[in-house]
Amino acid sequence: MYRYIYLICLALGGITLLTTVAFVADIISRIDADSGNAGAFTAALSIGALGVGVLVATMFGLLAGSVAYVYSDKLPDQRLYHLRWSILISSPGLICLLAIIGVWVMNGL
Repeated sequence: MYRYIYLICLALGGITLLTTVAFVADIISRIDADSGNAGAFTAALSIGALGVGVLVATMFGLLAGSVAYVYSDKLPDQRLYHLRWSILISSPGLICLLAIIGVWVMNGL
């Protein structure tokens, strides 16, 4: 059962991350030099979609990492079930979080 929870969370995180990147790349590719305010709105929409997608992928990656860490003795000894895959999926969100905290700390000093 833990294996299925881990695989589902890992797959959902990976699919979310890849879908978000493909969606944002498609939106950005449609902006041309003469788009004006519509181009600015499209760029803002792509930034928002990227933020939501990275947040959801980070949550699924951290959940998969929690299952991999806590139930490592019950998961099979294969490369797929190592903690590094969930860290790989959740790293964009964690890097953004660390950057936000760093800016917050630097402005507070």
